[in-house]
Amino acid sequence: GMAQTVLGLDVGTWSIKAAALESTLRGFSLVEVAEHHLPRGADGALLDSDRTASLKALLREIRAPEVVATAVPGRRAMTREMTLPFSDPKKISTVLGFELEEVLPLDIDELVFDYEPLETGPDGANLLCAAVDREWFAGYLSEFEGADIDPKVVTLDAMAYTHLLASLGDEAAAQGTVALVDVGHETTSVTVLQGGKVRTARTIARGGHHLTLALMTGLEVDYARAEALKHAGVRVDGHLPPEVAE
Repeated sequence: GMAQTVLGLDVGTWSIKAAALESTLRGFSLVEVAEHHLPRGADGALLDSDRTASLKALLREIRAPEVVATAVPGRRAMTREMTLPFSDPKKISTVLGFELEEVLPLDIDELVFDYEPLETGPDGANLLCAAVDREWFAGYLSEFEGADIDPKVVTLDAMAYTHLLASLGDEAAAQGTVALVDVGHETTSVTVLQGGKVRTARTIARGGHHLTLALMTGLEVDYARAEALKHAGVRVDGHLPPEVAE
């Protein structure tokens, strides 16, 4: 069959990353990656909240895709695990809104929601449900629309990690219990997988940005210098760069 280019877009708060994959009958192969940093001021604050221009710039650097997939950041989603006494998808879609309304702090009309089955069987289904604010989601999609991108797949970042683990081909990890920790610019996502299925997903409002701020304060340097030090010198194994005292 014909090869198809699938573009995965990771829309972060520091940069937007794109991975172009070629999909054939034999599977996927990575053909290209690109990254576009979002414009920031001297204090590290975002200069423009609309990412359309950055998405356009990124697309100019990479081959035109047939299919685009992206994900909603975990900090924008409310996730709940839910058990229902049936596993028929039609029945689930009929009642899911009512069931979620009981456990979420917002009116269901204000939300867009979906689910991923964790376990299904004759006795029912265990689901991981995610909901996002409808207005925010419309704005998020309009940024893509402004760059002429129509994502065919919009998942939750936590769910995308399951596919990442599967593609790494580590049998022991795929069967065991694994925590995937993704330290981003403003947030850190933690997804715990057991036997390849999501058990829990959390997004913490702390990331690399907070480490830069701590370095600024501790070393009395500006944001750019602290950012450079962080990338060049700070390691999680306890190593200290020469200019940092104990």
